[in-house]
Amino acid sequence: MSEPQKPEATSKAPEITREELRAKMDRGERFVLVDAPSQEHYASSHLPGAVNLPYEFVDEAEKVLPDMDAEIVVYCMNVDCEAPGWRRGSS
Repeated sequence: MSEPQKPEATSKAPEITREELRAKMDRGERFVLVDAPSQEHYASSHLPGAVNLPYEFVDEAEKVLPDMDAEIVVYCMNVDCEAPGWRRGSS
């Protein structure tokens, strides 16, 4: 039996706008919303339904995220926060 495949890292994850995210939410699309800033920031403010996974802990995603088969949308407040490897499957 072979091990599950991990998502391939990319140089930069695809980006969506706030408006596109709102539209996905309004349509009830299936995705996991990940809040990448610190736990302290998450505790003080985060989008409804978001899961906290600071970007420096991305290797722990399979332990934390509720649905690794769904599209994963990551948001971060840091311009240096790029989320390589977050998008799973093909778009």
